[in-house]
Amino acid sequence: SLPILMKGAPITAEEAENIGLLDECVPKEKLLKLAKNRILEGKIFSNQLWDNPQTKSVGKPSKEELENLDNIIAQNTKKNVIDPALVSTVQAIREGADLPFDEAIKIENEKFANVVSGAVAKNKIRTLFYALNTANSFHVRPKNIPKYHVSEIAVIGGGLMGSGIAYRAALAGINVNLMDVSKKITNKAIGGISKIAYKAVDRKLITKDEADKLMGRITPITEYKNIKNSDLVIEAVSEDIKLKQKVFSNVLESVPSSVPAASNTSTISIGKISKKIENPENIIGLHFFAPVERMKLVEVVKGNKTSDVTLAKALDFLSLIKKTPIVVNDCHGFFTSRVVATYTAEAITMLSEGVSPSLIDNCATEAGMPIGPLEMADITSLVLLKDIFISIIGDGDQSWVKGINVLETLDKLIIDFQRTGKRDGKGIYSYTDNKLEEWSELKLVFPSRQNSLNTEVIEQRLFFVQALEAARALEEGVVENPVDADLASVLGWAFPSAHGGVLGYVDHIGIDDFVSTAYKLADEFGERFIPPGILLEMKSSGGKFHRV
Repeated sequence: SLPILMKGAPITAEEAENIGLLDECVPKEKLLKLAKNRILEGKIFSNQLWDNPQTKSVGKPSKEELENLDNIIAQNTKKNVIDPALVSTVQAIREGADLPFDEAIKIENEKFANVVSGAVAKNKIRTLFYALNTANSFHVRPKNIPKYHVSEIAVIGGGLMGSGIAYRAALAGINVNLMDVSKKITNKAIGGISKIAYKAVDRKLITKDEADKLMGRITPITEYKNIKNSDLVIEAVSEDIKLKQKVFSNVLESVPSSVPAASNTSTISIGKISKKIENPENIIGLHFFAPVERMKLVEVVKGNKTSDVTLAKALDFLSLIKKTPIVVNDCHGFFTSRVVATYTAEAITMLSEGVSPSLIDNCATEAGMPIGPLEMADITSLVLLKDIFISIIGDGDQSWVKGINVLETLDKLIIDFQRTGKRDGKGIYSYTDNKLEEWSELKLVFPSRQNSLNTEVIEQRLFFVQALEAARALEEGVVENPVDADLASVLGWAFPSAHGGVLGYVDHIGIDDFVSTAYKLADEFGERFIPPGILLEMKSSGGKFHRV
């Protein structure tokens, strides 16, 4: 049971039965009848194992088992500061191991009470219960607009994102026309979707019959004339504004004027995309996250001319495919892309300063991120990452861009040393048999500076840039409230939920300490760390982003 307690992840009923957490799995319609039968047969008892004198004591743990518990506690000491649940769980087991059951339960109760009443639990409840359920209620949907029924959509672009969107829509029972420039590309996309579907069958998320029906709902097409019956069109082509404008022009000529059209862009302003479009009120941003089949969040971007009707229709579609929406206002990079870009940019800038990539990544993961930013950069591909940064940096007048060294660093890796990422076995790290290791020549490419950074400063640089940019986005009205910002950060790029999210992090630090530390970072590393007015006003008034 220890792995289950430590991971805190859900398991299936079958898994629970296999390890003895359940007595028996039965069909829902037979549950009551079979339960009565098992009681009458004497196979189910009214008392639990811990109330039964024969099973109440399972004996003392071995020396090796105790040492294992001690090691787990020692290895997770730092994480305990961020999220105390794991270590408290193991401590309860360790401290109660040699005690009678009733005394051990008292220790467990005390540790549970401390965890559940602490700041981390409150942060998680605020974001992953209150904020998540509020978002999933679609409370942001404009009122007095009839519900929009979506039975058929078109997805333009059969790449990773387009394929994922097509899968989710088909899974929800919607017919999908998946379009690209050639049958070769659409057939490849269908093959990729098929792998996703039947892998879900293997994982028992859906049945084979459901997968077969899902695949039958997706039709590969190459001509716009085949999208005329669509209730919604989603563009998922590459981040090229001219290409996107051409797609939207063709789309709006091919569907009725009442049909909304959405862009899956992650960086380009919806206003710029729709600038030359005849019906800009029909255009909206639906920024899905990869992998689309698993990631719940969709960033819904309202352009300056996006109508309430278009917003309502888009949200009705997202409700149908069981996605969680965060509605933001239009700007370059929206909310999620511009904030997460600061995190990766700061890591690459530190790399260019000679800081070890493993040190940067370890600081990130020990602070609660699931993967380090530089390892993630290699997985993404340094070439693709460069294109993303070119798009999101734009004209370079944004505050977070001041003093970063991203494009030059990526150019040096890609052009001078042909380091392109994990897929080719060599990026920021080297890879042998898929195993990550430091690149031996990296210190020659980016020599260490005399004044090396300590782990506290590295962590501050990685996290403060995110919080500062999130605060700027809130100040600008891009994201409308701190709760949405926090939920987007937790669901969108796995910002540690222990803090509640990217703005909850400021509350965690404390506004006075946050502002003073930000100014120190600005003095040493650049003006991107200068706090925006919203934080200075909070400091003056002693305010917080969240009351609880």
